[in-house]
Amino acid sequence: MSDTINDLEPVEPPAPRRGPAGRPRWLEIQTELAADVKAGRVPIGGLLPTEHELCARFGASRFTVRQALKGLQEAGLIERRSGVGSLVVASEPREAFIQSLTSMSEILRYPAETSRVELSRQAIRASVEQAHLLLCNAGEEWSRLQAVRIARGSKLPFSFADIFVRPTYAAIFDLPNPTGEPAFRQIETYFGLRIGHARVEIFAGQITDDLAGPMQIEAGTPALIMIRRYTGPDGKIFLVTYTVHPANRFVFTMDLERRREPT
Repeated sequence: MSDTINDLEPVEPPAPRRGPAGRPRWLEIQTELAADVKAGRVPIGGLLPTEHELCARFGASRFTVRQALKGLQEAGLIERRSGVGSLVVASEPREAFIQSLTSMSEILRYPAETSRVELSRQAIRASVEQAHLLLCNAGEEWSRLQAVRIARGSKLPFSFADIFVRPTYAAIFDLPNPTGEPAFRQIETYFGLRIGHARVEIFAGQITDDLAGPMQIEAGTPALIMIRRYTGPDGKIFLVTYTVHPANRFVFTMDLERRREPT
């Protein structure tokens, strides 16, 4: 009879037992079972022997066998299902690293307690160069705000932002923003617009002559540049930000989560 997950009694873990080569016994068992799966001796869709059977086969404790099965599960070779047992789902481990963003606000993490300091604001009709940035037709109307962002307790800006929004949402520039919320969050909150998609481009650049003054740094300093384009539910871009971050003043972090590819 197959073991079930729910009716297994708890077992206190003993001291790790090691094999002749000094490897943990559970790892030796895991390696042998993985070899069985890879060779097809236990096919995909089949079940491994029960824990009782594995204990007898390897002369090992139930805790040691469970450790081996846990290792196979973490490698993506088996799934342990209540009432079923250890089901083989892959013949070889398959893994991939992906970028994990848990919320829209984590596209770019600014330090806590920052403020956006406005430098200039104007209504524009997109030039040919701006239209390339905004992915729109030349001559379309936008509202543009240029600003620097400063962390509390610091006198030096850690980023410069060129922010373009459709005129419909330009009122966000007049809203109080004591917590330093990014523009997209202000639009979500004030207008109730749900962002459907955000595309981010990241590339290396440098501080240009026109930014040296506002950023209080030498022209030519290496910088990280990010373009973020936000699209609404209708598929149209309504917000574009072009941000420049001088070297040594800003660190951009991403969470990387290890996930198994589907078999």
